[in-house]
Amino acid sequence: MRKKVLITSAGGLVGTYLTKHLKKTGNYYLVGVDMSFDVPLREMLDAFFLTSSSKEKKYLDEIEDIIQREKIDVVIPVSSHDMEVYSHQEIKQRLQPAKMLTMDYTTHSFLCEKRAGKEFLQKLEIKTPELYEKESEIRFPCILKANKSSGSRNVFFLEQEQDYQYWKGHIKDYAVFEYLEGKEYTVDCLFDKEGKCNGYNIRERVKINGGGVVISTCVTEERLKEVIRKLENCGKIKGPVNFQYKLKDGEICIFDFNTRLASGGLPLSVKAGFDIPERLIHLIEGKKEEFWQLNPEQVGLTMIRYYEEIFIEQK
Repeated sequence: MRKKVLITSAGGLVGTYLTKHLKKTGNYYLVGVDMSFDVPLREMLDAFFLTSSSKEKKYLDEIEDIIQREKIDVVIPVSSHDMEVYSHQEIKQRLQPAKMLTMDYTTHSFLCEKRAGKEFLQKLEIKTPELYEKESEIRFPCILKANKSSGSRNVFFLEQEQDYQYWKGHIKDYAVFEYLEGKEYTVDCLFDKEGKCNGYNIRERVKINGGGVVISTCVTEERLKEVIRKLENCGKIKGPVNFQYKLKDGEICIFDFNTRLASGGLPLSVKAGFDIPERLIHLIEGKKEEFWQLNPEQVGLTMIRYYEEIFIEQK
C-alpha cells in the first residue's frame, strides 16, 4: 500500500521537484497544497488542495482537514514560511497521526535570524563571517542582510558608503557582515530524530541566477567532517537542512543556514545517490538508513538547470 505524503508549497521549485521525483518511484500517493492553483505539476499529484497562506490562522484548520480526509502518513514542509508553522511541537501533535521530521521551533528561529544564527554557530565553535555591530566598524565591500530572510531576498552587496546609506533606509531590521572572497559551496544534509547526520553532499555553486544555483558540481572537503560533528553534538539539528560556506584563512566559514530542503541544488545531491526525500520519509517512518557519503566516482558530477514550459488549459 502506497504511503500518503503531503507536500506543502507544492508550486515552488522544491515542491515541483519533490512531486516529479517521488512520483517516479511509484511508492507514494502524493497530495499537494498551495495558495495558488498555478502549480506546474498539479495534474501529476494524486490530489491537490488550495489553501490559505501558512501565515493565516485558518491555514492549520485547512491542513488538519486535508490530513484527516486523505489519511496522510507523512508531511514534508518545504518553504521557510512552512517551517515557521511545522516546527512547533504542539502543531506536530495536533496534526497526528501524520508524521514529520523538523527541528524544534526555538532552534529553527535562532538559525533563521542572521544575528542569532551567528551566535548559535559560534557557540558550537563553527566559524562565521564577522558581524559589524557599529557603523564605524564597517569595512567595504560588505554584505547587508535583513535579519530574518530566506535565500537571496533582501541580501545586498555593498561596495561603498553610499550603498550602505541607501539600503539601511529601506530595510528596517538588518545585519551587516564582512564580505568573503572565494568559491561558494552549499552542503545538503539530513539529520535523524536523534540529531545524528545521515549524510551530506557538498556542491560548488558554479553559477547563480537570482540567488538560486543554475550550475552546480559535487565536490569533497575533508575539513567539513569536523563541522558536521559539531552540529551533531548539539543534538538540536534535525531533518533536512542546508548551509552555505566559503573558506576563510583555510577554515570553513558558514555564512547562511537554512532549516529546510535546498531550493536549487537538491536534484544534484539526489542524482549523486543521496536521495534525501526518500531517506527523509524512511527516517520519519522509523526505518534505519546507513550513513551516506559521496562515491569518489561522482566527484565532478555537474547539474545545469534550465527552464521548462508547462501549459495548462482552462477548464
